[in-house]
Amino acid sequence: MAIDVCMPRLSDTMEEGRILKWLRQPGDRIEIGDIIAEVETDKADMEMEALDEGVLIEILVPEGGMVQVGGVMARLGAADEIAAADSAAPAPTAENGIAEPPPPAPTVSPPTPTPKVRELREIRVQREPTPAEETGRLLASPVVRRMAQELRLDLSQVPGSGPGGRIVKRDLEAYTAAQAPLD
Repeated sequence: MAIDVCMPRLSDTMEEGRILKWLRQPGDRIEIGDIIAEVETDKADMEMEALDEGVLIEILVPEGGMVQVGGVMARLGAADEIAAADSAAPAPTAENGIAEPPPPAPTVSPPTPTPKVRELREIRVQREPTPAEETGRLLASPVVRRMAQELRLDLSQVPGSGPGGRIVKRDLEAYTAAQAPLD
C-alpha cells in the first residue's frame, strides 16, 4: 500500500514550497528522519525529513516544481510497488496540490563593469564647482563654525574637502596648522 509524502508546513506563514532538489531517487530505501529533499519556503531553504519509512516508489513533483502545503509530492511503498506505480501513476495536477514548474528564467546579460578606483580618482581631480561656490553660501559643520569663531578665522579662506565642498573639522585643523608661524 503506497504512502503519500505530503508537503509539510515548515513555517507558520508557509502556503506552498518549491522543490529545490530531491536527495533520494525512486528505488531508494527511506527511513523515518532521512532527509529526502531540499525545499524553498517563504522564509528559507530547508531540508525535509521523511515521516514514514519504505521505498521511494514515485516522485510526483520535479525539481523546481511548487507544491501547496498538504499537497502530495512523492509516494513511498514496498519495493514491488515501483513497477506498478510507473504504469498507474496519475498525472500531477493543481487538484492534488502540485503546480507546474516555473518557466525557465530569461537570459540576463552580465552587468556593465563599474569604473576602477583609478578612474574614479581621475574624475574627482577634474571636479566641477561645488554648490557652495555657485551659490556663495558657505558650507561648514557646526563644530567647524564654533571653532572658527573661537579662533577668529574667516571660513571663506578654508578649502572644504567634505561632501559638496563642506568644510569639516580636519580641513580647519589643516588650515590652522599651515597658517601657524614656523619657529
